[in-house]
Amino acid sequence: DAAEQDLTAALTGFQELLSPRNLELADTMQALGELALARQRFDEAASWLTRAESVYAETAEADYPPLLRTRAALAQASARR
Repeated sequence: DAAEQDLTAALTGFQELLSPRNLELADTMQALGELALARQRFDEAASWLTRAESVYAETAEADYPPLLRTRAALAQASARR
């Protein structure tokens, strides 16, 4: 619960300060998605991971490890929905 609160607070701060296409913002959304996935909240996980994937896809190389990890987690969340 504490990790989720910290990530949510970080996301709020990043959204106020950073471009919507910033990798730190995507990293935070990815972490929230992976946390939701671990808690078996698959719809929520898919939502966070989709948002993170969108940022990564627009700003990073196709073989960027966080993008690949996000896509794998998104496939896992989607399969369990």
